[in-house]
Amino acid sequence: MKRLKILIPLLFCFATAFGQQQERIINYHADIVIDTTGRVEVAEHIKVYAAGNEIKRGIVREIPVYRKNNKGNNVRVEVNILSVQCNGEPSKFHTKKENGNLAVYIGDENVWLHRGEYEYTIVYESFGHIGFFDDHDELYWNATGNDWIFNIEQASATITLPEHAIAGKTYAFTGKFGVSGNDYSVIDSGNVQLFATTRELYPKEGFTVSVSFPRDIVKRPPPPSKTQMFWNNYQHHICFPTGLLICLLYCFYASCKVGKRTEKRLVIPFFTPPRKLSPAAIYYLSKRYYGDKAFTATLVEMAVKGAITIHCEKTPWSLNKYTLENKENTERLRPEEKEIHAKLFSNGEKMVSVNSKNHKKFSQAQTGLEKSLISAWRIKDYFKNNGNYTAIFLLIIVVVSILYIFLTAGVNDSGENVIHGLAGVFIGLLIVLLIVFAFRIQRFSPDGAELNNEIKGFKLYMKKAEQHRLNLLTPPELTPELFEKLLPYSIALGVSNQWCKKFNNVLQQFNYKPEWYHHPNGFATAGFATTFATLGKSFNMSVGNTNPSSSGSGSWSSGSSGFSGGGGGGGGGRGW
Repeated sequence: MKRLKILIPLLFCFATAFGQQQERIINYHADIVIDTTGRVEVAEHIKVYAAGNEIKRGIVREIPVYRKNNKGNNVRVEVNILSVQCNGEPSKFHTKKENGNLAVYIGDENVWLHRGEYEYTIVYESFGHIGFFDDHDELYWNATGNDWIFNIEQASATITLPEHAIAGKTYAFTGKFGVSGNDYSVIDSGNVQLFATTRELYPKEGFTVSVSFPRDIVKRPPPPSKTQMFWNNYQHHICFPTGLLICLLYCFYASCKVGKRTEKRLVIPFFTPPRKLSPAAIYYLSKRYYGDKAFTATLVEMAVKGAITIHCEKTPWSLNKYTLENKENTERLRPEEKEIHAKLFSNGEKMVSVNSKNHKKFSQAQTGLEKSLISAWRIKDYFKNNGNYTAIFLLIIVVVSILYIFLTAGVNDSGENVIHGLAGVFIGLLIVLLIVFAFRIQRFSPDGAELNNEIKGFKLYMKKAEQHRLNLLTPPELTPELFEKLLPYSIALGVSNQWCKKFNNVLQQFNYKPEWYHHPNGFATAGFATTFATLGKSFNMSVGNTNPSSSGSGSWSSGSSGFSGGGGGGGGGRGW
């Protein structure tokens, strides 16, 4: 029991000492002086306890450089730092613009503070904070700001009006932003009003004060012209549609320059490869770029023609291991296929495994096929993406967006979400318009449109499963020979699965066992179609793994209706 009586006071002392060591603002006092020009000079005295946690070199005072006008729009206000002191002596400081604030960094980045109390004094002037009403004028001022990360044990503020001015109504508000707490007291001394909080303020809580006084003591600015009022009220209504109109006019101009789009034609099934194109050429012209699938389709065609045999071997890791056997029967090959054969079996090899050891062979073979396709088929003769028009349109969008933000800068560069939302909507619409334009500006040549239609018809035939519908158009009879002949094309067009399913019954009927493809499970099973359909994908993955280098191509409302966080001033701060 005696130990407990001794322990309790010790714990109490420890807790008290710990509380005193927490970083906090001990006292926050703002002296606000108004002169007859409307200039407001503020001297903020901020006494803190620094423990080296957040406050290491000093404090950062964040002063907003925007506030809302009487229409609820954000306007820029001028803020000039006049002096900065620490413990009554001039202090080193620097400023940055951060998130709509002027951030004042007090202290030296190379000097760390000792634990203890420090009093910072920031003197600055600002303009454009006097609210002018029909029967009075007013200063509505957020004395501490609502964005401090520290507790404020005591907050106070004095508002000094121009000489001989007598204060009218006074108001003050405490609490988080938007709250109208009344934990304060006020002392009226004629043209000087002293406000003080009656409780501690917690992080994100602030102290806002307001004083009204007779009108015309402070010089009122001249009323805005009708043109200025119109612009202030309707700048978004003008800039938004004007920017869109400029972009739409360019879209219309560019569309007229490149000519009309080729009319869509009815796609009818094509039963043979259009214009006797190779599988690789079909892929290249339909995709308008080279891809690994073109090489896979070419290897399968070479195998069907008897130049190579593809051996598939199952591994313990459930992956297919492929080996190419040289059959040396190259008479039926196209020139580019003969070149591939020569590169794969350059040293007269009988077998070549598809693995990393032979990636150079496959890389050279793929590069050779790509070059042959590019030289044989000029994509520009069939299709033009008109990228120069898209690039010009992108430049126009960038310029229009910058002008939009600049012309509405008094409203939309303050960091307010609503304003940023308007700019975001505008720029978002332009980006969508750019994407649509880039697609719509593309044009097929007359011959390109016809070829594209033929390829679509050929693909339609290969993927269409309802054979009885095609019978009306007298398609060729389904035979193993037709299956083999067009299989490489189905791989190139990405419809090998549908092509295999179309021949499922036929191949079973003929007990199909191809000489050009060897699989450990054979093909005399019900599941051979699925296995065969995945050949293109599996082989393409194997080749891809060995060919990593393959190329493709606060408001102005009266203080009587105010709240904590309203008015000018405000902001907050932290340590650094």
